[in-house]
Amino acid sequence: MLPDEVTDNTSLQRFELHVDGETAVVVYERAGDLLRLIHTEVPQSLEGKGVGSKLVGAVLRFAQANKVSVVPQCPFVAQYM
Repeated sequence: MLPDEVTDNTSLQRFELHVDGETAVVVYERAGDLLRLIHTEVPQSLEGKGVGSKLVGAVLRFAQANKVSVVPQCPFVAQYM
């Protein structure tokens, strides 16, 4: 389970964090126990506030809790890891 503020929008294949009326996302592809993290996007108004790190951290905790392997294709995710 993700922290309350981060949601898994499976229909759009992205994790979402809503802050101040804006939405930061990590776009993914999932195949069984493999989670490919493709792209992280943080609205410009939220940049530099730790929103991306909070979102990616929650996604990685989700993967660990659910025994899912992560493939970091997104440079931001790869750097975070």
